Amino acid sequence: MSLIGYEVRATDGPVGAVHEAAEEIGSTYVVVDTDPWTAGGRLLLPPGTTVRVDRRAERTPVNRTVDGGRERP
Repeated sequence: MSLIGYEVRATDGPVGAVHEAAEEIGSTYVVVDTDPWTAGGRLLLPPGTTVRVDRRAERTPVNRTVDGGRERP
């Protein structure tokens, strides 16, 4: 099942929506379309940033902050 369109939420607020996600085994990146939350653009999230996938809410939280991508424990 595709994650495209799912909301991405950082530890301190929304980031954007999944624009692209690797679905091949061994590739675990996610590209997030950050409009309208930031000045625009895309963000590449590396492996291990996704905390879980909530398929019912179509949302995926990540262990980063909105303002700089710092990891939060």
